[in-house]
Amino acid sequence: MSRFTKIDNRLIDKHMANLSGNAFKLILVITRILTSGQGDKISCSKLKEYTNIKDDRTIKTSLTELENAGLISKSPIPGCASKYELCCNGGSK
Repeated sequence: MSRFTKIDNRLIDKHMANLSGNAFKLILVITRILTSGQGDKISCSKLKEYTNIKDDRTIKTSLTELENAGLISKSPIPGCASKYELCCNGGSK
């Protein structure tokens, strides 16, 4: 496993200033997990563990922010984690 996570420059150049701190934490963690070969299903508890965000509502709000920014797409899996996909690893909006 690599010790580095490659981040598309567009994430910083076009999105960082407009994202909340929690949303930025989440996109970094999601990028790390999806690009490191750990799979595409991520549980809320894993996101909370990596980001130290305590409240499920904060996670949900921040994920919605990332979806609205065009950075991720999320497909809920009943009784399981959600499946995530990066949209151009930095979005295009």
